[in-house]
Amino acid sequence: MLKKTETKNSLKTLKFRNRKLVLSFMRNAGAVSVNEISRATGLSKMTVHKIIDHYLEEGMISNAGKGVSTEEGGKKPNL
Repeated sequence: MLKKTETKNSLKTLKFRNRKLVLSFMRNAGAVSVNEISRATGLSKMTVHKIIDHYLEEGMISNAGKGVSTEEGGKKPNL
């Protein structure tokens, strides 16, 4: 069984790894939606949203506006 400090360290390491993964993908892909990031990285949309919010607050990324909705219609994604 993991100790409380080991669990905290594991979660911090996972959060750091996920943030790095998303930032690296965005750096190479340009303007992308949360859905595209989620599919490419294998992270949940909620996790990607939280990471995006973190980077927006830090001023490391910016919102590029709205994308194009799919052929089926629906809401236009934020890029």
